[in-house]
Amino acid sequence: MVRVCIHRGTKEIGGTCVEVESQGKRIVLDVGLPLDVVDPAAMPLHAVPGFDKPDPSLLGVVISHPHQDHYGLAYRLPEETTFLIGQGAESILEAADAFTTAGLRLKHVIHLKDRCVLRLGLRKESRQDAHGTEGFCETTTEAQRQVLWDKGPE
Repeated sequence: MVRVCIHRGTKEIGGTCVEVESQGKRIVLDVGLPLDVVDPAAMPLHAVPGFDKPDPSLLGVVISHPHQDHYGLAYRLPEETTFLIGQGAESILEAADAFTTAGLRLKHVIHLKDRCVLRLGLRKESRQDAHGTEGFCETTTEAQRQVLWDKGPE
């Protein structure tokens, strides 16, 4: 069974945060800042295990795209948090970090790829990154597994 909890995003525009759980493992889709928030530091984090301190059941946080209403509270998550984001989106956030407080530098990143199925923590034969997060990317067009950390066929 898969459980989905929408922590924010049903009653406002912006500030998206959706938690997906299956078999005791979780991912979070976006950790956004609501558009009407004046002081981001005063905005409480969602009550998600792993947001206040590391939690091994949180496999990662997906940042769908580099708009603050999708990533704006990410800087407040534990340093050990694994983020899943496109390489271009990460580059935009890093470049912005040099000029504005809206930028972001992420420490633990898995780059998302277009048309790839991403599997986290589900297969024993998959490899673990340095932080214990398992994953591989299965290309749907080639039906060939590619290990995210090797960037090539397994």
